[in-house]
Amino acid sequence: MVAQTRIASGKAVAMTVETLIVADEPETTDEPFSHFYDEYPTTEDLMGSSAIQGQLVRYLVSLLEWHYRAYGWFIAADLNIYLRKERHDNPLVPDVALFKGVIVPNVSKRTFRSWRTYEPKRPPPQVAFEICSDTTWEKDLKEKPGRYAAFGVQEYYLYDPNDPPYISDNGERLRGWHLVDGVMVPQQPNAKGHLWSPELEAWLVPDDDFLRLYGDDGQRWLTAAEAQAQQALEAAQQALEATKQAQAAAKLAKAERAAKQAEAQRAEAEAQRAEAEAQRAEAEAQRAEAEAQRAEAERVAREAEARRARNAEQQAEAERAAREAEAQRAETERVAKEAAWAKLRELGIDPEKL
Repeated sequence: MVAQTRIASGKAVAMTVETLIVADEPETTDEPFSHFYDEYPTTEDLMGSSAIQGQLVRYLVSLLEWHYRAYGWFIAADLNIYLRKERHDNPLVPDVALFKGVIVPNVSKRTFRSWRTYEPKRPPPQVAFEICSDTTWEKDLKEKPGRYAAFGVQEYYLYDPNDPPYISDNGERLRGWHLVDGVMVPQQPNAKGHLWSPELEAWLVPDDDFLRLYGDDGQRWLTAAEAQAQQALEAAQQALEATKQAQAAAKLAKAERAAKQAEAQRAEAEAQRAEAEAQRAEAEAQRAEAEAQRAEAERVAREAEARRARNAEQQAEAERAAREAEAQRAETERVAKEAAWAKLRELGIDPEKL
């Protein structure tokens, strides 16, 4: 037994699977033996297959090959699988079969006419898929489960991509059986119509023409082409995101430069405004000082004018007093003269003749 590790969506899951290396020919001392149906077509071969069957078979093979690429397990399509060493033994020919733990060196350069389970290192596949058609669906549905059980296949899945499907009247496309105590037991899908495969550790999900597989992490299994396309898309998205980030960084840097320039201009304008304000304040101070000087000059002028007015009033008062004194003196002289003249007249002297 060889312990292998499965990597799925970043999670490592320990698996213990017996690994068999299959040689070109089995070791046997018997005479060369060939099966009849390795040389002549089986009944199913004569029926042929539709384009939709071929498409789905190729898809499932590519899906399984890519998913198990780290192991190199043998995955076959339309391979005759024999149970007995009999010339006319009727083979099982699953559309797709997964042989877990079986490694066939240089499988792409080899052609297997059949797979003989009665020979050493030729175990049956653990999982088999049949894609039904209008000519095969009844056998696929009614006879194949028992035959796969006889071969020891652990899981058998039947998918109907036809529209409408042949295997049901309610639109169901997927059926599955698991081997329990030598008997194939039908499996019930969940509410969404999905089936769980313990051997694949995956959900089988109907999708019209296709049967999809999803891991327990919810990630859909991809083919090599899909994985490469997804990687290319992710690379393109990362490049686009990097471009967007670079553009955003450039825009941010430009915006920051513009902001710094605007801030410098604002600071310069503020400085100029402050200088103008200082000049205005200085002019206002000068104006205030001039106003104060003008006010002081006006006060001094008013005081001088007041003094001049007082002086003028005093002078006028002096002049009035002088006039009054002069008038009193003149009056006194007149009274004195009249008194003197009156005295002279009393004395008989005419004062006018003096």
